[in-house]
Amino acid sequence: MEHKKENYMSYVVMYLAYFASYALFTVLTPVYLTDKGYSTVDVSFVVSSGLLASMLLSTYVGRLSDKYGTKHINIVLLLISASFGILYMLMDQLILIALAYAATFCLMNVVNPAIEKVATMSRFRYGTIRVWGTIGFSLGTQVSGIIYGNFGAIALYSTFSIVMVITAMSLLFIPGVHGMQTTNVSDPSIHKSEYRLMSLLSQCNFMVYLLIGSLLYASANVSATHLPNMFKLDGLDVSQISTILSIAVLAEIPLMLYSHTFMDKLDSKQLMFLYLSAFGIQFAVYAYVPFVPLKIMVTLLCKHVMGMLFIMTNLKVIHMIIPLHSQMTALAIVSTLNSVSAVILQNVSGAILSVSSYTVFYTLLGVLCGASLLLLPLLKINEDKSVKLFN
Repeated sequence: MEHKKENYMSYVVMYLAYFASYALFTVLTPVYLTDKGYSTVDVSFVVSSGLLASMLLSTYVGRLSDKYGTKHINIVLLLISASFGILYMLMDQLILIALAYAATFCLMNVVNPAIEKVATMSRFRYGTIRVWGTIGFSLGTQVSGIIYGNFGAIALYSTFSIVMVITAMSLLFIPGVHGMQTTNVSDPSIHKSEYRLMSLLSQCNFMVYLLIGSLLYASANVSATHLPNMFKLDGLDVSQISTILSIAVLAEIPLMLYSHTFMDKLDSKQLMFLYLSAFGIQFAVYAYVPFVPLKIMVTLLCKHVMGMLFIMTNLKVIHMIIPLHSQMTALAIVSTLNSVSAVILQNVSGAILSVSSYTVFYTLLGVLCGASLLLLPLLKINEDKSVKLFN
């Protein structure tokens, strides 16, 4: 990272715009498709199409980022994503909706690992940068409900495309992250075979981490997809739902601002145990507690707070177990496997909800969290306390 050219406001604009656009496009997808007359199976099909496309592209984009750097690649991908967002709102047939959604979401989503990592590589403290992503997602969530409720889907997805273009343009003012492969390939201590994808996939420890992470990510992903409709079934309207989800995002802010006080000090497995347990409790409440205020409370305390802890811990674990020159590739592999697991679970969950209840659905998600907890002792991480990613 070129520290001398860094400007704090450049990061503020980038994180605000990127995460606001992410929320504008994704948060009300199940509500939008349900209002168009599609079933939960159709909703899962559309959402999983985006995850499947991300799976196919993310590892390749990660390898390009390791080799050439992320800046210009990300700008192009975000601009194309904004263009497909316009097409998405114009589609009426399910297959065309799925294709447009897949292209828009995929091109936006494959940029995410690089966006997240940038915050750990600048001269500014991680929390003071990443907090703007939290604020952006919260604003996007709240505004999406206002726009959709008052002006409709065309206004919502037009706003998404405009904000996505702002994101792409803001990257012009962010110093480029040089490709690790380019800067290290002449290092005689690094054999060329270490840059190969299979060298990462042959590491048993990394594979254990992938399995734990993919089970949790898939569970959290499908929960987020169907949560708005669960709240609608409980009697809440779209405006109330978007407000709840917006406040839930804002609950991340203390976690962001004080991440430097605990993220580098606690062991990675302690952090993983915390968020796996919290997600399990959240799913248990959704499944077995009919009291809506309690469901709202666990949403505010767990959904995004623990999701953010998962994101930060992922950055830390990859830094601990993967060599520097392959970390963008490893993050992309994590993203790919997460997408694979989410695609499978999205379709399973859609089928379950079409014939059963949210109790069965969230019981399944709780079981998957339990499986991740059982796998946790198999993961080996040599913690390096000298590493300061979040300071």
